Amino acid sequence: MTDPSQNRKKKITIIASPQGVERAENALIRLGFDSKSNFAKSQLLARNTVTKFFQRQPIQLDSFKRICEALKLKWIDIAEEEQSERIERKYSSSLETNEEVGQMQTLHRKVTVIDKQSKKKKAEIILKGDLNSVHNLEFIQFILQQHSGDTITITDIQEGSIRLIVEGSQEDIERLISQFESGELTQVNGFPVEDAQILSEISDDDESNELDDKWRLVQEIVSQPVKGRNLRGADLSDVDLSGADLSGADLSGADLSGADLRGANLSDTDLSSAIIDSQTKLDDVHIPVENIQLLPGETLDNNESLIQDGAVDTSGSQNLIFRHNRISVKLIFANLIRCNLDGAFRILINLFSANLKGVYLRGLYLRGVYLRGANLIGADLSDANLSSADLSNTNLIGTDLRSNLRGANLSHANLWIANLSHANLSHADLNYANLSHADLNHADLNYANLSHADLNHADLSHADLSHADLNHADLSLAYLKGAVINKETRIDGKWRFIWEIVNQGAVCQDLSNANLSGSNLSGSNLSGSNLSGSNLSGSNLSGSNLSGSNLSNSNLSGSNLSGADLSNSNLSGSNLSGIDLSGANLSGANLINGNLRRAIVVYALFIGSKGLTEDNKRDLKQRGAIFGDEQRKTIFSDSSPVPKPK
Repeated sequence: MTDPSQNRKKKITIIASPQGVERAENALIRLGFDSKSNFAKSQLLARNTVTKFFQRQPIQLDSFKRICEALKLKWIDIAEEEQSERIERKYSSSLETNEEVGQMQTLHRKVTVIDKQSKKKKAEIILKGDLNSVHNLEFIQFILQQHSGDTITITDIQEGSIRLIVEGSQEDIERLISQFESGELTQVNGFPVEDAQILSEISDDDESNELDDKWRLVQEIVSQPVKGRNLRGADLSDVDLSGADLSGADLSGADLSGADLRGANLSDTDLSSAIIDSQTKLDDVHIPVENIQLLPGETLDNNESLIQDGAVDTSGSQNLIFRHNRISVKLIFANLIRCNLDGAFRILINLFSANLKGVYLRGLYLRGVYLRGANLIGADLSDANLSSADLSNTNLIGTDLRSNLRGANLSHANLWIANLSHANLSHADLNYANLSHADLNHADLNYANLSHADLNHADLSHADLSHADLNHADLSLAYLKGAVINKETRIDGKWRFIWEIVNQGAVCQDLSNANLSGSNLSGSNLSGSNLSGSNLSGSNLSGSNLSGSNLSNSNLSGSNLSGADLSNSNLSGSNLSGIDLSGANLSGANLINGNLRRAIVVYALFIGSKGLTEDNKRDLKQRGAIFGDEQRKTIFSDSSPVPKPK
């Protein structure tokens, strides 16, 4: 079913001039209105809308015209001069659109809003700069075409900064405007973009009829109550419906922004996809909410009174569109667990401490979103644009963040076991972030701030860490195979050294007494190296090549040597107690005075190893160790359970 809110036209707002307000105040007295409240009531206008008019705050154009008409004033004489001229120009028509681009220097041409035959749309683009500084319109037109489509042509240029009137197919015009609105296109040929919007396609007569229909409908609602009235997609913005009987009404997709609904009967009312903003007046209404939809380009400001404790039913199945409204997230988002909100959170702004656990936000445009302190455990944000987003102190445990996080603030965020593989984290702030066990393989961390970050057990394989700041970061057991580190990368000496071993090997090198504790050297080639007296406690050496190496008197406590090649190595005096040697090859190894108590030796090869007593061998065999080819063949052909270490 089509959502009626999707086709709603963008509202035009306007401000009264100081002289206009003075004339309106005099008109109020002249016409016998004893108060602005009574005036608002007589015109079925929300009190707040009238207040904003007299306080010279922007209000919708239709409400502005309604006020002026009631006061027997011409709206164009009351509005700010620049705004009224601009609105007039939007609705003006004449000039054919097939003139040459080189002839477009004439100022103040009137333009046709839409070509009825070709079905082309028009848009107005305002660039910051002097009209006289524009020398090559063809090049500007070419730039616009590159960002939208080949149908885009410039049909007029006017003063007042640089005002370009362009036309093109509906698809190309809408694509071009979306580029401006999203911030992807901020300047054209060096001229900053101040504004861009599609020109209205309706005439003044059409607009007047549309306004008459709106207020006629409001009058009917107030004076002729009808249960179950069909108001789907109706424009009821800025109207006074206080005390109105709207029971059973279909208000799905209706625009209720700025409306006064206090005391209205909303029982059994369908408010799905209705627009409610901070100026909408509601008291103790029981509104069903499941998905909260935000309109593109809107921001949220504080209004705790809109929805009160007990007034919102989060178990329902309806949708509300909230515009200009920072609703208390503990009231709205507390039960949005495991919901599919794709498309509903297109531009989440200022959701401080929101509970968005498990939410589905895949592929959404969330650039610059403010989610500080939010709960996003297990959320799917893959392919989302979160560039420059504020996710500091956010709980992102297990979250899928294979997305664009360029320049994002993730300081102090909890990213434990998060999926950040192939993510764009260049220039991101990950200061003090918890990235333990996170998947960062092939992630772009160029120029990222990872100082004091917890990266233990993190997979950084093939990650780009060039120019990154890793000072005081904990890289214990982090996998650095294939990671890119350059001279500008700030990293503690120990971890740079370990990165070199992992990626360049350390064959036959002197690593005696080296501190390699907590390192992930799995699969590394350390054959023939001198590691005597080195600290390898808590390290991962699984699958590494340590054949012929000298590990005498080294500290291997808590390390993982499963599957490692330790053949012909010197392990004399080494403490191997409790470590994992399952599947390791210790053939020909020197184990004199070595401590193998409680070591895991299942399928470990001790063929020809030295320094073991018969009691040692018997004990190791009982724990699954292999001491000969015959025993090896027997064990690998036996389907009985693997013996457990004692």
